[in-house]
Amino acid sequence: LQAFVGLTVQPKSGRAVARRLERMPEVRQLCAVSGEFDYVLLLRAESAMRMNALLDEMGDIEGVIKTTTSVALAWKIDRT
Repeated sequence: LQAFVGLTVQPKSGRAVARRLERMPEVRQLCAVSGEFDYVLLLRAESAMRMNALLDEMGDIEGVIKTTTSVALAWKIDRT
């Protein structure tokens, strides 16, 4: 199961949040972005239950204000 997660973080918390996310092996990519979110990450989990637990864990990280998750249903183009 894969999902894209948008993270909104408190000002000056970005580095600490990124360091915490780096310790989660299911976080495959983390990108700083412009727009609605501060970061977007690619998350991979072996089940919906594990995905839910990871999202709960992310929401509990100090400095994280909000997470918005979009589960990937199908890859239409993949050039990686």
